[in-house]
Amino acid sequence: MKNKEELDRWLSLLANVGVIAGIVFLAVEIRQNTEMVESQTRDSITEKQIPVFEWYATSTENNRIRVEGDRLGLDPGSPEASQYAWMIAGNLRLWENEWYQYKQGLFEPEEFEPRINIWKQMIDNAPGMKKMWETQRYSYSPEFKGLIDSLIKEPEQ
Repeated sequence: MKNKEELDRWLSLLANVGVIAGIVFLAVEIRQNTEMVESQTRDSITEKQIPVFEWYATSTENNRIRVEGDRLGLDPGSPEASQYAWMIAGNLRLWENEWYQYKQGLFEPEEFEPRINIWKQMIDNAPGMKKMWETQRYSYSPEFKGLIDSLIKEPEQ
């Protein structure tokens, strides 16, 4: 009977070790899956940004509208003013997505801060963008609105 009890203890110990090894393996797999999803999300953000950059890089007319809109040089109600409003809306949606991904932990603060610095610089250099923000801000999340509002109200350094 003693041999059977000892065998049972060894089998129980091996079963427990197997369960622990399975849990460790599962944790490693989950971590790898999380890293892969984060990488795919960051790649997706970049894929969404590139067409915007190409749109400006390949069109003098789009650049003209953006520059004149930023300077408040477009006639209100004109097709160009409408196009500018859509340009800014697209830009802001990209930023909102990046902000959301940052809040979800996709970006570390030290790598996301430069993005916010670029946003502030773009806003500071474009009175038209500020004006468009005021007309579009109602359609964004409260937290993102707070961020952009703080960038607009931040004093120059």
